[in-house]
Amino acid sequence: MWKKILVILLLILIVLPTATFAGTPAVRTNNQEAYHAIADYLRSLGYPEDHELIQLCSKLWWEEQLKLNILAKVIEKEAGACPWLHRIAVGQVVMNRVASDLFPNTVFDVVNQSSTWYDADGTKHTIYQYSPTYCYGFEGISRQSYEDAKFVLDGNALEWYVPGDIIW
Repeated sequence: MWKKILVILLLILIVLPTATFAGTPAVRTNNQEAYHAIADYLRSLGYPEDHELIQLCSKLWWEEQLKLNILAKVIEKEAGACPWLHRIAVGQVVMNRVASDLFPNTVFDVVNQSSTWYDADGTKHTIYQYSPTYCYGFEGISRQSYEDAKFVLDGNALEWYVPGDIIW
């Protein structure tokens, strides 16, 4: 029991101060709000913090946060200075890739995906569609990029923005 309390305290002391990522105000997806509401409801029913359902909500909440962070960084780096529709299109192309059978099925894996080939002389070449550094280090991302990523992750960027078959 003490180990679990210690882990929770460490998470509070280490993770939460960095959760807004260098002063960027918190932006949460609809899924994150739902996971939080479910966990709060379970707590109100007297479930302990270490109950498997509350732990599952926490795990899903952090997975959604990682998707939000990565997508916000991709939008910032690829189209940060562009008009709104271009930023949404960048985010939607990533999500179209996640939904496609031709690409991995998570935002992290899509952004981190590379293609490798060898020349006849054995020289190895690796290219990335997105920089793999987009999966790490989220400080300095604008609130607007987080809002755009939330818009896409909440399912608001429908077919009329970027059709589902657009993956490039």
